[in-house]
Amino acid sequence: MDNWEKLFDEINVWADQTFGKQDGGTSKALHLREEAEELLTVLTFKPENWKEDTADELADIILIAMHCYHCNDIDALKAVRKKFEIVKKRDWQAPDENGVVRHVK
Repeated sequence: MDNWEKLFDEINVWADQTFGKQDGGTSKALHLREEAEELLTVLTFKPENWKEDTADELADIILIAMHCYHCNDIDALKAVRKKFEIVKKRDWQAPDENGVVRHVK
């Protein structure tokens, strides 16, 4: 077991004890949306401590996402590795007006 797996296990034990598995992830998806909006605000307005705030918001997103994987009995590392292999093989469009780069469908 590598360091990420140990950390994910620790996160999930704590999250289960603190929040339970609840609804299989719907509440976590809604929470992820809130955290993504907070991240966007930090990156858009760059307050004085923007790097620390960015790190905190990204960590919130990872913590919630990890528990969502766990609540749905999905191996997060396996899923991310699998998706990364798919993403590497895609063709990508030019950035849009916001700098977002999407894959060619």
